[in-house]
Amino acid sequence: MKINFQLFAVIALFGAGVVLSRQFYSTASTQDLWFMLYPLQAIVSLFGGLSFEALPEGYYHAGEDVLINSSCAGINFWLISLSTWFGWLLLAAKPVAYLLRALLVLIPVSWAFALLVNASRILFFIKLNHVLPGGGFPLDHFEAGALIYLSALLSSMLVLRKLSQSTPLSYA
Repeated sequence: MKINFQLFAVIALFGAGVVLSRQFYSTASTQDLWFMLYPLQAIVSLFGGLSFEALPEGYYHAGEDVLINSSCAGINFWLISLSTWFGWLLLAAKPVAYLLRALLVLIPVSWAFALLVNASRILFFIKLNHVLPGGGFPLDHFEAGALIYLSALLSSMLVLRKLSQSTPLSYA
């Protein structure tokens, strides 16, 4: 069995990057996560018609009593989406040069995807509180969030599968 050391190096570096990113997130402050939190609150503001106040703890909307802080930044979902999509490319046996170029595209695309899905999750709960005041929703915040994330990730994989079947990909 021949080992492709270039491919092994790409996988090892990617894995190390994900582990280091996860380690950073576990110790990051709200200010450290501005690259996720600021655009997240901007998207929620735009589509929800809300205006958030920047506080040291995060972005707060008094009328809805919503605080967007480091715990809902979406870093885990970003890393899971990026890893899933990268793994899909690995399983498709793409050449190493293709994987490296694809990774340069996947990082910002998965970041934007994570922001949009996370904003949808937050907006869903804000709107749900208007419909079911007093927490009448049968799932808690984390369970329902996991369902939203899983649905979005599975949908994205179906789209990727469909695109790969209908679009010739260049490996050069």
